[in-house]
Amino acid sequence: MSTLRQSQLRVSRAEEKLSDLKLEINLARQDALQVAAEQADLEAMQMPLNKFSGALWDEARLLISEFAFHARVALDYVVFALARRDTGIEQEDTQFPINESPEAFARNGKKGGCLEHLTVEHRTMIERFQPYQGFRLHCLRTLHKLSNSDKHRYLAHIGFTGMGRQDPALNTQPPAVGFTQMEVNISRRFEILLHDAGVEAEDALKTLTDILAKVREIVDDFDRVLG
Repeated sequence: MSTLRQSQLRVSRAEEKLSDLKLEINLARQDALQVAAEQADLEAMQMPLNKFSGALWDEARLLISEFAFHARVALDYVVFALARRDTGIEQEDTQFPINESPEAFARNGKKGGCLEHLTVEHRTMIERFQPYQGFRLHCLRTLHKLSNSDKHRYLAHIGFTGMGRQDPALNTQPPAVGFTQMEVNISRRFEILLHDAGVEAEDALKTLTDILAKVREIVDDFDRVLG
C-alpha cells in the first residue's frame, strides 16, 4: 500500500467536492439561462443573476470549504509521513507550509517549526512548491487563504457574475420582409468568483481545478520518494 494512501484519499475526496460544485453550478446556470432567455433586453441581467446566485449561495460556499479542507489536509499528511520517515517515530505539530517568502519558509526548519524534524533534503523538496517559486504555484496561496479563513473566521467569500453580449452570429431568424437589420440575439454566461484569492476575483472552478492539479502533483512526487 502507498505510504501516502491517506493523502491520495483526501485528494479523491477534494475531487468529488469539485465535481459536486460543477454539477450545482450547471444546474443553477440552466435555470438562470431559462430566465434570461425570456428577457429581450441585454441590460436586464439582475433577475437571472439573482436566480443563479440564490440557488448557489450556501451550497457553493460549503462545497468550496470542504474542498479546501481535504486538499489542505492531503498536503499536511505528506509532512507527517516525511517526519516519521526521517526520525523513525511519529512527530507532533507537523504541517505543509505555504509561505510567501524564503525568509518565512526558513523559519519552519527551526526548533518548534512545522519542518523541524525533516532532513535538509526533504525541506528543500518542499520549498520547491512554495508560491514564491513561480506563478504556477500561486494557486497554493489561494488554498492557504481559503483554508485559514474556513478554520478561523468564515466560509469562502464568493461573488457572482452574469456576463452578456450581443452576438449577430447567434441569429437564426431571417430578417422580416422590408427590413434589412438582422435580429441580434443575446448570449449570457453565469459564473462564481472567489474573493478570498486576493485583490482580483478569480473564477472559482478554474482556481479550484488548478489547486487540485497542484496538490495531486505534490502528493504523487512525495509518494515516489516515500515509496
